[in-house]
Formats: sequence, structure tokens, C-alpha cells
Amino acid sequence: MIICSCAVIRQEELREVTRKLYRSNPGAPITPNRVYRALGKSPTCMDCAPLLTLRIYATAQEVIVAEGLLRGDAHPRRIK
Repeated sequence: MIICSCAVIRQEELREVTRKLYRSNPGAPITPNRVYRALGKSPTCMDCAPLLTLRIYATAQEVIVAEGLLRGDAHPRRIK
């Protein structure tokens, strides 16, 4: 599925770059700007920005929580 038609970003590319960005800096939020920069692409029309943002957050949750990158925790722990 193509998420951004002007920069041609596919769902699988988004998953891969999300994994890469999370592993390189787990504390930093995964934002559209970081995704575009990591893919070496730039948006032109920004019509896809709302959809891209929702897909980034959904994919980040899928990758980080479902794939067990939180060291076995089902949900992130609260910082006290």
C-alpha cells in the first residue's frame, strides 16, 4: 500500500524505517520529518501528512510493542 504518493512511500518501507529509527534512538519520537529524512525523500504537496502521521504512530506501536522491542513488556512502563 502506498502511504505517500508524491514521495512514493510504501507501508513496508515505513515499517523498516520505523524499526531502524527506534533501534538507533529509542527515546526519540518517530515523526514524519524523521521518516522522510531517513528515507532520503521529501514531501511536495503534504496532502498525505494526516494519513502519514496516523500510519507512523500505528506502525510504531506495532513495531515497538508487538515485536517485543520493549524487552518483553506488553506495555510501556510509567516513569515514577
